[in-house]
Amino acid sequence: MRVKRTCYLFDNIEWCGNSTETDGIEKYPSICPGYEVGPDCQKSAQSVFWETASKFYARSAHGDVHVMLNASISPAFPKESYFGNNELPNINGSKVKKATILMVHSLDDPVLETCSSESIKNLMARFTAKEISPSCIDNPRDVQMLMCSENLSDPNCSILRSSGAKRTMMTPYLIFLIFCFKSLNIFV
Repeated sequence: MRVKRTCYLFDNIEWCGNSTETDGIEKYPSICPGYEVGPDCQKSAQSVFWETASKFYARSAHGDVHVMLNASISPAFPKESYFGNNELPNINGSKVKKATILMVHSLDDPVLETCSSESIKNLMARFTAKEISPSCIDNPRDVQMLMCSENLSDPNCSILRSSGAKRTMMTPYLIFLIFCFKSLNIFV
């Protein structure tokens, strides 16, 4: 996506713990271990952080949830992912009643997966097993609008003028956000 990402405080930050620092965080990430697993370290600080954050996030979910997946990769729902390993198992079916899967492809990339793809059928079955009602939308119109708002002349944005893109309940909110982002020049 071309939209500048906001609110991702930990993107591209390397860090690890240091017991001699007052805040417990190593100031020189070059000496931090990465995601590599070795005989003395089964998991890095970063991977443990993301696993814990994913589990906490999933346990906090309630009501109707939306899962946005990249339809430009295959499988769109890999079984071995933070979502598949940490979030999905920790979603509470008594708190979450509906899950809407949004299959979104990058404007410049081909569509490799759709709602009828095997990985999505697997994901829907896993939601159903938790007594969560799944649904799936290919190419949701409101997400396309957000992606195309920077360059409506992009040939891939003609989707906005056709009925092929599905309108979802988030459309009014995304239109408002697009207006705010444009007003604040937040786009890259």
